[in-house]
Amino acid sequence: MTDTPSRIANPFPHLVAGIHIGTYRPAIVGGEFDAVLSVGREAGTAPEGVRHAHIHLPYGEMNTAALDNAVDWIRGQLSRDRTILIRSEKGKQRPALVAAMTVIRLGGSYFDATSCARRAGHDVLTDFRYLALLRHEDAAVNKRPIG
Repeated sequence: MTDTPSRIANPFPHLVAGIHIGTYRPAIVGGEFDAVLSVGREAGTAPEGVRHAHIHLPYGEMNTAALDNAVDWIRGQLSRDRTILIRSEKGKQRPALVAAMTVIRLGGSYFDATSCARRAGHDVLTDFRYLALLRHEDAAVNKRPIG
């Protein structure tokens, strides 16, 4: 089964317009996205004319430098009013982590970022290490106590 625009989750419609998360099965990318960020082991592809970046975020590992690079890339695309698909070869944990971290760094709260990400599915953002990282980022960026 392929991901089409109706099957690709957009968990951030009210926080950051233009961020979508999905998988590689394979995502059909055409007029619906201007940019694709692949965060899985394999780079994947995008059609000609669609900006594509590959920043490998190993599942379950905390590579904050790679996460920072991914968030910076997403923010750069958003600043140019591009619609972005963040994807990995399996599941939506890593794409949701990148999207949620982007929301926090744009001033959204931990609660906003995680609750919106979970609208994409019950199994999104369940890794306790990812949740702890987002909570610490929210405390640092938004000057909130870790609760």
